[in-house]
Amino acid sequence: MLKVVEDDTAHDHMKALGAPMADYLRTKEWLEDKIAQGKKKRFAEVVALTPLLAKLLLARNPSNRPISKLNALNLQRDIADEKFVFNGQSIVVSNTGILNDGQHRCEAVAQSGRTIETVMVFGADEEARFFTDLGKPKSAGNLLHMKGRKYASVLAASVSFYVQLQKFGTLYNSGTQTPSKATIIKAVEEMKGIEKSVEFTVDSVKTVRRHAVLAFCHFVFKRRADVETADEFILRLIDGDGLRRGSPIHYCRNRLLSMGRGYTARDCVEIIFKCWNAWRANATIDHLKLSGGRLPKLER
Repeated sequence: MLKVVEDDTAHDHMKALGAPMADYLRTKEWLEDKIAQGKKKRFAEVVALTPLLAKLLLARNPSNRPISKLNALNLQRDIADEKFVFNGQSIVVSNTGILNDGQHRCEAVAQSGRTIETVMVFGADEEARFFTDLGKPKSAGNLLHMKGRKYASVLAASVSFYVQLQKFGTLYNSGTQTPSKATIIKAVEEMKGIEKSVEFTVDSVKTVRRHAVLAFCHFVFKRRADVETADEFILRLIDGDGLRRGSPIHYCRNRLLSMGRGYTARDCVEIIFKCWNAWRANATIDHLKLSGGRLPKLER
């Protein structure tokens, strides 16, 4: 039986962590035992990282880099949506009992209230914390490339745009609204036809550029109308052949060509969407104003 000693310090800490005293003492005793073993010999094991254990580890996290709210939030969403995958990446506790690596995973578990399976390493030198995460993190495009996808970075960006459109009705350059890498990887598997749209718009690199934007728009258009109509609009936008002044596609092409780096993907998509709507309505167009808000509903 676990002996429960309710001294003031333990009681206050237990209340702060929001855990029953017995669970708090059991988890704390387990962690301290592992730290003691790590002082004698380094070792690793697969454990269930509970919210309580995550909070105890975060309490052993002095002088670490500030937690990235976006990184922690993306991990929290992945855990809550059951998209977090066991990948062998470890949480490292030093031989002095300090959390050397893994604070974002601990924060995500603590905030989500969900338990994940992870590797924990005990006994690393405390100074080793200054030599972790020195490499460039893998992007969603890098991960898709590793899975054998063509034009992986463009594919990742166009999928990110579509996920945002479905959820928010608009696009964001960065921040908490942008999907996590795990969400993008899973969405690629679910979005049948997105890779064909990326392939179809590859020539845009030589003309109007904005490959990811064009791939995203082509994918959306063929779901809204049909493949043939989407193909016609995007092909004419890319090659520019036979376009007359006043034509929505002519205006769209010239506008995209004149847009510098100060314009976002959302700006380009708004123009393309509005020109699509005008084209489908057989209207002419010679001026468009950006709204900066939700993207317009598309005509069929």
